[in-house]
Amino acid sequence: MNQIKNENTLSLTSKTLPNNDDADLQSWNINVNEDAHTRESFISVPISEGEEKSKNIISQSGKDATTGGETNKTQKGWKKYRGIILTIVAAIQFSLSALIIKVLGYHPFNLGVWRFLVMMIIPIPFIWHALFWKKQKVFKALWPVNSTLVYLVFQAIVGSNSLVLLFYALERLNVADALVISTSAPIFVTLLAFFLLNEKSGIFPFFMAILTLLGVGIICRPPILTGAATYDNNLMIGAAVSFGSMLCLATSYIIIRYLRTVHHAVVNFFFSAWGFFQCVSIAYYLDVLGLPKNCTEVFLIIATAVLAFSAQTFLTLGLKYEQAGPVSLVRTTEILFAFGWQLIFLGVVPDLFSVLGAFLVIFAVGLTAIRKMLANLPDDHKYKKMCGVLLR
Repeated sequence: MNQIKNENTLSLTSKTLPNNDDADLQSWNINVNEDAHTRESFISVPISEGEEKSKNIISQSGKDATTGGETNKTQKGWKKYRGIILTIVAAIQFSLSALIIKVLGYHPFNLGVWRFLVMMIIPIPFIWHALFWKKQKVFKALWPVNSTLVYLVFQAIVGSNSLVLLFYALERLNVADALVISTSAPIFVTLLAFFLLNEKSGIFPFFMAILTLLGVGIICRPPILTGAATYDNNLMIGAAVSFGSMLCLATSYIIIRYLRTVHHAVVNFFFSAWGFFQCVSIAYYLDVLGLPKNCTEVFLIIATAVLAFSAQTFLTLGLKYEQAGPVSLVRTTEILFAFGWQLIFLGVVPDLFSVLGAFLVIFAVGLTAIRKMLANLPDDHKYKKMCGVLLR
């Protein structure tokens, strides 16, 4: 009798969580098409109601009620680390995509035209598959015109501009410095959720935000640290633009909370379509619109979009086998890969300011991820009691 009751509970839980394939029992794992940095990224936003009731629901067979996959407790051998391995693969692909953007050296809006064009094509087969194969009404949530459609358009605007601003940042900063600033987005999502959604925050995220800003300030290499007579305007503008890109991305994450019922391919298509038409218009007005010069550039443009799409796929799979906290922590290896790629392919040796700034940002993001993992533990767990200061 108890077994039947448990099975019914699991079935109900599964049905009430939207986008069940990508959901985590402890958090909504938000997926946003950003691109390597055009990368598509994720952030964890806690569920305000019912979180405590659902976070440890595991079926009798050892399956996760939300993902349908095995939990870490039932996995054996290397399978315990599948989520971590998949996340590392995604980080490699994200950093490679950013490297290619740097190598191409296109004007940001001209690059945006071709990148968004490729990214707009990729979701079409998925929409077709959902409409005609699975018979899903993927546009039902958007018509007639309602608030969901408004949020979808707004997300496309801020998300696509986040990508264009990152292109500008990569013109003035090295790959690693630009990605360090972008990686700090999860911290500012917490703050934005506090101000815009009235979600509980505590003191800890504010301290982590200050630590992140300190890391970004070091990357700017102010004269007080370098001994130079004046600020390096190129670095200052690059850091400011990259920070703006990160804030747009964080805002996009918040908006995605309202789009949980919209098919992921539809979100990605709207994002790419808006970015494409915006970049075509501005590039034409600025007289910077131009075709790729040769087959190599065509290949590289397609490669960046494919890498971003593939990386998001690996990241989504990683989230099926691992909680959001460890995944976000492992995701910071993207910065380390960026340091490696720019040293190997561009001959850029990281200086003390890049390393120190990256360390502070990784440290802040790492503590934020650990805080999330501790918050998901039972109240009587020894580690939660020992590290209670992180939860304030």
